[in-house]
Amino acid sequence: MLILLAVITFKQCGYWKNSVTLFSQTLRVTKNNHKIHHNLGVTFFKEGKIREALFHFDQAIKINPSYLSYNSRGEIFAREGRYREALEDFNRAIALNFSNADGYYNRGLTYSTINQYQLALADFDKAISLNGEHVLAYNNRGIVYARLNQLQQAIKDFTQAISINPDYVQAYTNRSIAHLSQGMKEQGCSDAQKACELGNCKIIETAHVQGLCR
Repeated sequence: MLILLAVITFKQCGYWKNSVTLFSQTLRVTKNNHKIHHNLGVTFFKEGKIREALFHFDQAIKINPSYLSYNSRGEIFAREGRYREALEDFNRAIALNFSNADGYYNRGLTYSTINQYQLALADFDKAISLNGEHVLAYNNRGIVYARLNQLQQAIKDFTQAISINPDYVQAYTNRSIAHLSQGMKEQGCSDAQKACELGNCKIIETAHVQGLCR
């Protein structure tokens, strides 16, 4: 019995080698497991294996259409430039869960990408109303305001994003650009320096070349 248990244990350890192996083994011993298909989709997406990720999100949706899988598949479509399909998936995700802040955020990001700024602002507003700590929604709403030349509103959103995550380099970068665009050199250079300390020195280097920052 001890030998048998040792053999079984050794064999099972192989299945835990990585997430893909584990989830694939689970699929082999279960039927119509939408959660495992979703998890495999997420894993492949993180690894940049888009075709495999789409396959598993498709399977998860066929078995049990959930807002999580629609959200995730929509993210892939958006990153692939398939914006119509992305919006369709985000619409479905929101219809399945009206409290889904990420669904509104993802749809807003897609609208922003295709320059439908008012629709983007409405979705970012909704995402923030559902999750007041949604740092990405604040940052990207700020970007939209900046594109609309509403720089004070943009700065307000970047500041809120920084208050939620004091190490959010992109928010410092964006706020620096907004400050410098208004001729607010001290604030802009300070944010550019902070962004550099956090790993993005492009703005401070450009500002030095242009004589905006010392």
